[in-house]
Amino acid sequence: MSGPLRYVLVLAPAFFAIGCSETADSPPTGPEFHTLLSKSSGCDFSHLGQLANSFLKPPAQQTAKNKVDEMTALGAYSPTAKTDGFDIMALMEGAVNGGTAGDPSVGSDLMNHLLLCMYNPGTSDSLSYPESFPDNFTVALTPIASAHGAFGERSGSSTSPVFSRPVTAPFTGVAPPTGSTSWGSLVSNAPARVVFYGRPATPADPANQTYDWRTIPHNATFNPNVIIGFCVNKATDTTSMVNEQGVAVLAFEDAYFLNPGAGVCSPDLALLGGTSAFQLAGRLLRFGTGLVMPSPLQAAVLSPGGIGGSSSKCCSKVGPKTVLSVTLGLSNVTTPVTVNSGRFSLTATTTSGIDPVNGTKVTLLTSTNNGTNTSIRVAAPGALCSSGTQPLGITGTGTNAAGTYVFTNLCFTNTGNVFIVGTANVEQRSDTPVTKLSNKINVKP
Repeated sequence: MSGPLRYVLVLAPAFFAIGCSETADSPPTGPEFHTLLSKSSGCDFSHLGQLANSFLKPPAQQTAKNKVDEMTALGAYSPTAKTDGFDIMALMEGAVNGGTAGDPSVGSDLMNHLLLCMYNPGTSDSLSYPESFPDNFTVALTPIASAHGAFGERSGSSTSPVFSRPVTAPFTGVAPPTGSTSWGSLVSNAPARVVFYGRPATPADPANQTYDWRTIPHNATFNPNVIIGFCVNKATDTTSMVNEQGVAVLAFEDAYFLNPGAGVCSPDLALLGGTSAFQLAGRLLRFGTGLVMPSPLQAAVLSPGGIGGSSSKCCSKVGPKTVLSVTLGLSNVTTPVTVNSGRFSLTATTTSGIDPVNGTKVTLLTSTNNGTNTSIRVAAPGALCSSGTQPLGITGTGTNAAGTYVFTNLCFTNTGNVFIVGTANVEQRSDTPVTKLSNKINVKP
């Protein structure tokens, strides 16, 4: 049987399930050696070895067997079990990219069994599990280009982006910052390795074209932040940003690893349409003839051009969002305030609709309705207020919550009745700057 047709026949039940169900997070269908119900299902090295043997082909098959034997000898949850688990995941990536992988649903089961042997659910390791366990890795491990899955194992010393398929024309990707020599410090993650995996978000959202990026371990954080990019031309679409649903519009970054202008990435997911199993079968047969054997992941890394968002974690459902301007809010200041020596705080918030917006520069000035001209400054306690600097902050940076910036050690240089004037402008985007007046503040001698 030809390779493409084999994948069509194997994957048809999985795609029918995706098209006919309201959720894509149910346990994977297909061959199963050990029924998984929850994190308490337990590690079973025997079944783990069977799954690896079924999904992988020689010589990776023997390498995986050696890894499972080593995990068995040293026990579940051990540092070696974690390292060997990532080694097997790297073998899985190579098999998918090289066109030698077995049934994707078996690969999904293999991933879930690996997690049960790597992470102890009775300890803080439980945070490493996907939010919903067992997770469905079937689409992520499907090499058919039109499924748009993504799967990549990376370490701190790697710089290769992870792309959605086809990697020669991806819709989205994840990468370290521009000019990085590594993925950075994978905080709260030992070993310093991570697997990025993804699939088109369900239910499909044609207007927003969202994509569901996830990581193993789930609680992996990155320093410096990773960039989640989309094939949207930042030169012509100057107000688009990356929105992570339920979290924030992410601070804008250049997705240097995507190049919409050169036509080497795709601005459209071309998701499977229709709800009929027969419609999906017809599409799958056509997709089978276009099976893509991916070239190395670096192949699509060209000059800058895509839109990106910066995040210390990756991710959930993300996609492009137009931000023409933000809504600026300023917290009330308790009045009166003593001139020069008085210090106070103020919180600025920026939103687009219901979404907080990170990466917005907020500057503070003053407007007086009586008294002498009064300026606002940031100055350390005990220092002259006039020696301080103009207040300026970027929302979502440092310890600030999404879409916020907390100004501290603020003071006024002169007396009077004062309004603080806040101005907000999204960094690196062509939005419309907005202003906001605070409550009236009495600056007393």
